[in-house]
Amino acid sequence: RVVLAHPRFETRDFGWEKNRALLAIKQQGEDPGEIAEIAFMKALYGDHPYAHPTEGLKETVEKLTREDLVEFHKKTYTVKNGIVVIVGDVQRADAERMANELLAGLPDGEALPALPEPAVKSGPETVKTVYPSEQTHVYAGVPGMKINDPDYFPLYVGNHTLGGSGLVSRIAPYADDIAKWFVAQAGRFGFAFVQFLLTAAITAVMWAGGEDAARELRRFAVRLAGPQGDG
Repeated sequence: RVVLAHPRFETRDFGWEKNRALLAIKQQGEDPGEIAEIAFMKALYGDHPYAHPTEGLKETVEKLTREDLVEFHKKTYTVKNGIVVIVGDVQRADAERMANELLAGLPDGEALPALPEPAVKSGPETVKTVYPSEQTHVYAGVPGMKINDPDYFPLYVGNHTLGGSGLVSRIAPYADDIAKWFVAQAGRFGFAFVQFLLTAAITAVMWAGGEDAARELRRFAVRLAGPQGDG
């Protein structure tokens, strides 16, 4: 509770964490998978905060000061911005008491404004990033449902079972046949299901390398989406 409400933010500790963050960002720039993911999120969300890498950007982290951190804590670590999650065999009255004790040292503050909705792109976009690596990383997707959608968790589980967990998923040995089945059945699921199906479809096309895999995935997406995916 003391750390939450009254952190010291020692100058020495801040310097260590800042250097650690810069090192992590540098390592990201040497990992083709990380480079591809950052480019994918940028293409998908543009200037929206969702596109920002969790670790930050080199040019912004380098400018951070201890005073910036103190001001950020003062503005955001408030009761109105707090969410307390308690898991276990506990009565509501006890949970409320623990939550109140935890937040007791924080000011009421002002709630932060909600993030704007991400803009929806008008059409497909292909982004290529050249990196000296023998392995090719292909990302494909569209903005999908919100995390609080009632269908989110069932689709999340299905995604991992049918392709989201990579080549160890149950679909992997039958990728070709399942991909054909997806195309035949897509009309039943509707366009909102395309993001899930595209994720699963990656397993079905990744036997091909680089440009072949990307081209096959684009072809699959157009067939899956029907007239909505043309072009």
